[in-house]
Amino acid sequence: MPFRAGVLTAALILALASSCSTVPEPVAPRPRPPLPDPATPAPDGMVLVHGGTYRIGSDSGEPDEAPAHTAVLDPFFIDVREVTNEEFARFVSESGYVAEGQWRTYAGAGRERHPVASVTWNDASAYAAWAGKRLPTEHEWEAAARGGLEGALFPNGDTLSADDATYDFVVDELIRTTPAGSKAANGFGIHDTAGNVWEWCSDWYASDAYRRVPPNNPPGPDRGAARVMRGGSWNERAVSCRVSNRLEMTPTIIGFVFGFRCAKTPESTP
Repeated sequence: MPFRAGVLTAALILALASSCSTVPEPVAPRPRPPLPDPATPAPDGMVLVHGGTYRIGSDSGEPDEAPAHTAVLDPFFIDVREVTNEEFARFVSESGYVAEGQWRTYAGAGRERHPVASVTWNDASAYAAWAGKRLPTEHEWEAAARGGLEGALFPNGDTLSADDATYDFVVDELIRTTPAGSKAANGFGIHDTAGNVWEWCSDWYASDAYRRVPPNNPPGPDRGAARVMRGGSWNERAVSCRVSNRLEMTPTIIGFVFGFRCAKTPESTP
């Protein structure tokens, strides 16, 4: 299946062309699921996404986004913003972990609050485990990214603007991320689920995953050759930043637009 995003890797300098040329027709938003319960304490920097039934996928996007379906998810916490260079540097310093990616290349002075970039899936997973968290499943990621706007194209509706996301920059020698959390939050208080950096999810990728998905807490396929990434990045067009868009990437690939955020399972269900 062709890649749908113009992704360049830092070490390999890969140019991946998008196969989308137009944004699909908007789908009428459906009623919001329950909002996160503000009375339930969340770890610092995270928000609780309330358990419930969420609509995932799209019937008007790429074939691997179909069919649109519902999934019942247990409550989970998710980071309100992407993991930053400062946070990843602390992890490397305190744990002694040797990262596969070239994140230091893009983590210079003044970029401490920018999302960490050029991390592999293995790097992201290692950080999450060190932090007592995990990577979100792609169903969790999409439910959180939608912020309650079921059926909308983007986290804050059917249009995307520079107020909502960092995207659509010309690719040159610079990395043009913005500080994590500096764009408008969605309805759940979560930032940057469109643009800035692509985000690793825990799932193995399969083009037909949505045609054989279990109804409760879907974990993704048991095996595969690539992992799922979500959200688009600073060098993508809006069409690649749609909430339902799925990208497949080898877990060890090094890309200067690849970052992540973490999720966490509550110790007890509220």
